[in-house]
Amino acid sequence: LPPKPGDEAASDVEDYGHSPMISTPQHIAAHSVGDLLPIDPSLLPPAPSEDPHPALLKNVAKFWDLRNRGVTVNCDLYDKKEFHNPGILELLKTTYGINEVGSNYPKELFDPDGYPYSLYYDVLRRAEERGRAEKQANRTALDFVTASG
Repeated sequence: LPPKPGDEAASDVEDYGHSPMISTPQHIAAHSVGDLLPIDPSLLPPAPSEDPHPALLKNVAKFWDLRNRGVTVNCDLYDKKEFHNPGILELLKTTYGINEVGSNYPKELFDPDGYPYSLYYDVLRRAEERGRAEKQANRTALDFVTASG
C-alpha cells in the first residue's frame, strides 16, 4: 500500500527529476485541496463518506508499487512497438469505446458535442478546398509579353 501521511519517503523531485503538482501522500497531507489544484475547489464533489472498495485499493497499491519501482504507464506504453503503429489510435478508440473529442467536464460547463457539424475540421477543410478550386477556375489567364528592344 502507499505510505501513510507522516511516513518518511523521498520526494518525486529526487526520484524522477521533476516536481508534479501532487507528489506524495505527505505532500497531500500538508496542503489543502485549494493549494494543490489550479481549479476552483467549489467545482469538486464532496469527499466520499465511506471507505473505498477493496478492489480499488488493491489497484491503487499495484500502480503505486510500480511507480516506486520506476515503472510508469506512459513510458512503458511509449516503449512498446505497437504504440508507434499509426493505426493504434483507431484500434484503441474502437476497443475501449474512447470518444476522442470527449471531456471530463459536466455538459453544463463544456459540451464538445455541442458544436454544429459545420465547424468540424473535415467540413471546414472541404469548404476551403472548394473555395480554392472555385478561385482557380475563375482565374483569368495572363498573357506575358516579352520586352523588345
